Amino acid sequence: MKTKAHILIGLSLCAFLVTSCGQSPEVPSDECNHNYNHVNAKAASFYEDGNIEHYFCDKCSKYFDLSKKEIQSNQIKVRLEIFNTLDRENPISLFGSPLELSYDETKVQEVVDESNAMITKIDSGKYYTATEAQKVITKINEQLDFLKEQFDIANLLADASGKSEDYQKQDKIYNDYYRMQDQYYGVYVAIAKEGSYNHLFFKSYTEEQIQKFIKDHSKPGGGGTSGQTTSKQIQNLLDQYKAGKVERFSAYSQLVSLSNQLATEKSYKNYLEYAYRSYQREYTVDNAIELTDRVIENITPLYTNLKTKLAKAEENETVKDSNKKLSKNFFGKNMDLLRNYARDLGNDYKVNFQKLFDEGRYYFSDVANPNTTAYTANFVSKGNVLFLSKDYQSMSSLTHEFGHFNAHYTYGDSVVLDLSETQSKGNELLFLSYIKNSNLFSDEIKKGYTYNTLCSSINSLLLDFAINELEKYAYTTSFDQTSLESKWDELLTKYGATISRNKYDYMYQVLINYRGYYVSYGVSELASLQLFAKGLTDFSVAANAYKSIYTKDGDTEKFKKSLENAGLFDVFSSESFNLIKTIENI
Repeated sequence: MKTKAHILIGLSLCAFLVTSCGQSPEVPSDECNHNYNHVNAKAASFYEDGNIEHYFCDKCSKYFDLSKKEIQSNQIKVRLEIFNTLDRENPISLFGSPLELSYDETKVQEVVDESNAMITKIDSGKYYTATEAQKVITKINEQLDFLKEQFDIANLLADASGKSEDYQKQDKIYNDYYRMQDQYYGVYVAIAKEGSYNHLFFKSYTEEQIQKFIKDHSKPGGGGTSGQTTSKQIQNLLDQYKAGKVERFSAYSQLVSLSNQLATEKSYKNYLEYAYRSYQREYTVDNAIELTDRVIENITPLYTNLKTKLAKAEENETVKDSNKKLSKNFFGKNMDLLRNYARDLGNDYKVNFQKLFDEGRYYFSDVANPNTTAYTANFVSKGNVLFLSKDYQSMSSLTHEFGHFNAHYTYGDSVVLDLSETQSKGNELLFLSYIKNSNLFSDEIKKGYTYNTLCSSINSLLLDFAINELEKYAYTTSFDQTSLESKWDELLTKYGATISRNKYDYMYQVLINYRGYYVSYGVSELASLQLFAKGLTDFSVAANAYKSIYTKDGDTEKFKKSLENAGLFDVFSSESFNLIKTIENI
């Protein structure tokens, strides 16, 4: 028989259970008289997973198949097949839509023969019509567009396979492309010399300009030249290097010589100055070298501090293991995060992220190839495509390259490299602040991943400026292999940067494949770190700033102006460095 005390204790316990949980406690499954609620099947969409037809017990929160056999919650989920395919921890070889290499040398020769016949006819003084000439020029232009796309396809296929014979195919197409350009200029030179139709083919030219065109594009023995002989030599050298026929230091020393020769032809003192102008940078080589003092003063200590925090966080083995998984590939929760991020940014970004997969514009390779990394290419007929090599199949690389992909459709392809790289690197670091604000991972794991990614990004920034300083040395100073590699050792120490693989492998890969490019990575990283810092306090503010960067403001296409429009600081300013240093407090 229960005493009054027993009853009060029982009532108190019941009250505790109800008020602390908000509902009656869940009934253990093996004791539950199941209430089978039928759930209809739901098809998956790109941004929302579906489910199979099943039963759900609202008493014990268990799932059952149609025979009422218990199944796990992950067994009811239905996803689009692409997400099932990508749900893996190792690199994958996967081409979205087929790439057809349909290059035919005989078709190229047919157009060459027809254009040569046209040139001979004009040069010999025979009567010809403007329509005849335009018909030949149209065929040449069609071949140029075709060869340009075939070259891009051959390049991607070679990067995916890593085979020297595939790079040789690319080299052959490249040579035929310039061969066709020679035909293009040859026809125009012949027309200009003959003169009857200059009012049609050179209607915006003065007589002086026509004569200059003839002089610039004529070659000995008649015909025309594209004026790209040095560029051809550079491309041939690069192709020979990728095919393994030229040792790397020899390739680089020849490349520096040819590149400086090209710059001299363009009236620049050296190739680096020519590259800065070509990429429409709003600062000089010397300005960038001066900026490095502020980088070393402000960014190197930040990197050191974050490395210490990362080491402390990774004393937790769960965090360390999670960092390894989150830093590569896009499986499981990683892809869920990428989809949620795209959905939440909305508008064009959301549409274009789905376009990437729905239209098969992705190409992934699991072949180790030191000659390639990750990039976005623009095919004449297919539009933009995204390529990730074996070592670059990660969330960071995907968000980075998708920044380019998305900007292509919302902004257009910017020739201002600093702006283009901020559109991509900004996406990478905005996504990192999104992860930090997500609820898919524990606070410890998010913090560890944030430290890990920031360390990687800031180390890249330091390497970018170190490469820029090394390039100034190479393009303005005589060097041998020993002095070049010693200079690299000196710069790594100066910037406090680290390289996980062979430091000279990295050095030559960048110097040979990305001449004059990497300072834009460093400058864009400074702008992107501002986005991340803003995202720590208010993600929506950072997201709107990023959207401003990839949305064109009228006809303005200036890097500094774009940052100003987005509410960000000039990367050369003290305000920029002060904002970036607030990251240290995370």
